[in-house]
Amino acid sequence: MKILFLSNRFETTGGGGEVSRAHYNALSKIANEIHVVSLRSAKDKADDANKSNEGITRLYSRKSKRNKEILKSIDEYKPDLIWLGDVDAKVGSVIKDVKCKFHDIQIFVFHHVMDSLKWSLSAISFYSFDVFRTIRRTLRALLAYSKWLREIRIFSKIADANILLNDRDKILYRQYCNKEPDLILPVCYVDKSEIKTLNTDDNKFNLLFVGAGGSNTGPNVKGIKWFAREVLPKLNKKAVLNIVGKNMDKMKNEPEFKNNPRVKITGFVESLDDFYNMADLIVVPVFVGGGMMTKVCEALMYGKNILSTGHALNGYEGLDDCRCDTAEEFITKINAMIENPERKKFNPAMRKLYEDKYSIKAMENMLRKFMREKGFDV
Repeated sequence: MKILFLSNRFETTGGGGEVSRAHYNALSKIANEIHVVSLRSAKDKADDANKSNEGITRLYSRKSKRNKEILKSIDEYKPDLIWLGDVDAKVGSVIKDVKCKFHDIQIFVFHHVMDSLKWSLSAISFYSFDVFRTIRRTLRALLAYSKWLREIRIFSKIADANILLNDRDKILYRQYCNKEPDLILPVCYVDKSEIKTLNTDDNKFNLLFVGAGGSNTGPNVKGIKWFAREVLPKLNKKAVLNIVGKNMDKMKNEPEFKNNPRVKITGFVESLDDFYNMADLIVVPVFVGGGMMTKVCEALMYGKNILSTGHALNGYEGLDDCRCDTAEEFITKINAMIENPERKKFNPAMRKLYEDKYSIKAMENMLRKFMREKGFDV
């Protein structure tokens, strides 16, 4: 079986990139051959110069030429299956051309996020003081949403399989397309963890939040600022908060964090091993955002105790006891954990949940079963 893996997030950082690479890893265990077509922007070309080209084709051209290059790659590679790893303006318009030219090739489309309108409009609030700029950006967002919705409906009719992340997206998909998706495929993570015991200060209870920052209106920044303001001051004095993530170091001078001895902020790091191994508890106070929170899956991978909003747990099973939707719930549960003399940094039940439900092996098994139902001998 040969798979052509088409994605514009395969080489990006952040949750979308992690999801794309997890799909690739699971599919590579099923297929005899798999080739990546990575859709990149022109500004990425210099950064890609020293990367390996083995098993990957990078396309930097604009839309009209790029679609021709995608069709050329399909014609040369002759796959049995095309995996459309992300659905947006960069890949949407090519699907009709593919189906017209290559009738026997199946196309599986993975819809990374279904609440496109909400996300497009949420970015506008930052400019609310500028009426004309707000109107202009609102119109652009509505136009982008209209185009996205049109393409989603095309996928629903033409693709051999439409795949979603969770039940929240499933409800939206029904509303948009008036049909059921073919598969719910939750977030899975490539296991990069190196779990070990570190010597830590017993007089500290280490809380960890992992997530990218950069915008005061972003869900990660809004959520962790709320936590630092409403929850942290009311916790046992042993509790300290470690915040790690790309651009999070730009938040150091925010009122919630500045001159706060209980908060330590670190920007982008190559490895999160030490941060996770040191943590007593992972907190995910995120109240908005699309798709599934990959930070929850990552915490499970490290076998960590988690407390999270219900929104951030959407799509995950077996974590009902980890849910906190108010400051009072976070405060009560965290203080109880601090006072528990039997607490451990590593929770084997969380690690087992990762292995059973959210590991690459779990995704491989799910995809293998689904592909057999679609007629593939795998």
